[in-house]
Amino acid sequence: MRIKNKIKPKTRRRRNIVKKRLKRYSKHRTHKHSKSYTLKTDNNPNDKEGILINDKGKKTYPDKGDFDNLLRLINMHQWVGLITVKFHHPEYTTEDRLGHSSKRRFEFAEQLMKNLCNRWFGVKQSHVIWVVTEEFGLTKEAHIHIVFSFDNLNSKGLDRVSRINFSEDEGDFYNNGLESCEFLRNSINKDRRDKIRPNQIDFNWREQWDNEGLSRYMAKLEWPRKSKRIELHSFPRKESELLAG
Repeated sequence: MRIKNKIKPKTRRRRNIVKKRLKRYSKHRTHKHSKSYTLKTDNNPNDKEGILINDKGKKTYPDKGDFDNLLRLINMHQWVGLITVKFHHPEYTTEDRLGHSSKRRFEFAEQLMKNLCNRWFGVKQSHVIWVVTEEFGLTKEAHIHIVFSFDNLNSKGLDRVSRINFSEDEGDFYNNGLESCEFLRNSINKDRRDKIRPNQIDFNWREQWDNEGLSRYMAKLEWPRKSKRIELHSFPRKESELLAG
């Protein structure tokens, strides 16, 4: 078998071209052999829409604007952080008149929280307080936000969830969320011809740094919209009575 000798590029320009090609090839090989459940991370600056930097250089949320009436109830709990799931599939991103896409988004949120509770938290879904809402952002593509709280967990449940590191944006819980989204994507695809590809679901996680601000973020109304869809889950009975009132 004949082996071709490697030819060294003669000019600096051609050497730079070869370096760039090798760099792209290296990235491709790394991605190809990575775990199958690792989804595309969306670094779009629109993820940070509504998040500001205050005079001290710290991240903060706006305190002006219009908010849904549920803000008072949302602010009654201590949230762990913010989940954002963006979809890049027309059946999950559009704002159709009959609300089929919205129904799919909220069903995905329900299944995601169920999977997180069963697979990672080790507690019943009914024991975790959580809120889900949908937004459209600057891109006009619908996405969902989820916040959750362990306020009503007993000490045994808290012992289990405390083993998870929620403090890093791409730490333990971020990887847990990626796996759960991939599991759901495969489950959904079983009954579909138009398969949802791995890069059509983006999972993002942000640790809570300002609880009151995060509550405002969940309840804020997008201009020029006068309302938004918000669902509250597993809220205590007294708070549920306030909702009914």
